Amino acid sequence: MGLKQDEKVYSIMEKLFEYFTKNPDRMPALYNIRREIDPTERRVCDFISSMTDRFAIELYTDLYIPKVWRGVHT
Repeated sequence: MGLKQDEKVYSIMEKLFEYFTKNPDRMPALYNIRREIDPTERRVCDFISSMTDRFAIELYTDLYIPKVWRGVHT
């Protein structure tokens, strides 16, 4: 029933990679300094690899989970 833990992790990383590949300007400025030298995919990988597990989950939640499902009302 449901996804295994490693499948969940892979799914989160994949979605974050897709998002930041399409929106590289949403990454911290540090990861866009070398935009003329490093391809976007490399910079996105560097950004994602720097994340803690907790930060990656929180970022994924902010990007993809509706606030109302989290009990947050705006």
